[in-house]
Amino acid sequence: MGRSVISGLVAAALLAAAPAACAGGPEARAGAGSAAAGPGAPAERRGGGAGAPAAGDSALGPLAAEGGAASGADQPPRGTAARPAPRRAEVVDAYGEAMQVEEPYLHLAGRGLFATGRGERLQALQLWRGAHQLLIPVTEIARVEPVGPSPSESDLLVVRVVLQDGERVEGKVDIDLELRGRVRFGEYRVRLERCRRVVFEP
Repeated sequence: MGRSVISGLVAAALLAAAPAACAGGPEARAGAGSAAAGPGAPAERRGGGAGAPAAGDSALGPLAAEGGAASGADQPPRGTAARPAPRRAEVVDAYGEAMQVEEPYLHLAGRGLFATGRGERLQALQLWRGAHQLLIPVTEIARVEPVGPSPSESDLLVVRVVLQDGERVEGKVDIDLELRGRVRFGEYRVRLERCRRVVFEP
């Protein structure tokens, strides 16, 4: 055969193979490139793999999980929740008269040159023992027993405080301290210095 005939057959074979290669599209070429990369090539260069994060997953991986767990670290430990406020109290005054008071709370009248007279509702009882100042949450108090005015400070009242766990603490409180609340027929208030005891009930 002549050279012209051989050249024509080679050209025809190349033309027939070109459409088949184009028909494979980008995927076929990517697959060919992946095979060329070899088994040792990194997964991201081979178009992903088992190690690549799935769609919607955090790229932080374990760090994100640790952050989620750490977010609960600010929660208070179980069993340490504050006690509820007392719902009622039995008050026995200096004359032995007892009365049931609903929703009791401690109140301290306003003082000073610009005092409005309204005072404030206390969340904690301020108790002095010498130079020591204690703040006892009202919810931790089971009983208060006034003893009498302080012999050395006329503006203080000596009291015994019994806590919910049975511990007793003696000290001095402001003599203007009041117990307030509600009774069936109206509002209630009494100065603590005029009481024998106040027993809080949960």
